[in-house]
Amino acid sequence: MRLVGVYCLAKYACDFSTVQAAFLTVFAALSIEASYLRRSAAKRFQPFSLWIQPDYLKILTDAGLLSNAIEWGDLLKAKGVSGDDLLVPVPKV
Repeated sequence: MRLVGVYCLAKYACDFSTVQAAFLTVFAALSIEASYLRRSAAKRFQPFSLWIQPDYLKILTDAGLLSNAIEWGDLLKAKGVSGDDLLVPVPKV
């Protein structure tokens, strides 16, 4: 109904040609559809956040890069990280 109103307004009130009125009506239809799609997509979009804290001690041990907890402590000392900065505690040597 809205598009019929656009066509009638363009054709008779504004004295556009039939082609111009039809083009304006199609343009209005596309803009209405785009607006609808934008609103429906915004309703469906659910933003989320994901944070992963890897357990490097287990990962490096499983990969065979560390053989014991002493090497883990040495690695942390070389990096300059204390055990309080990580979720994995530094083993006491």
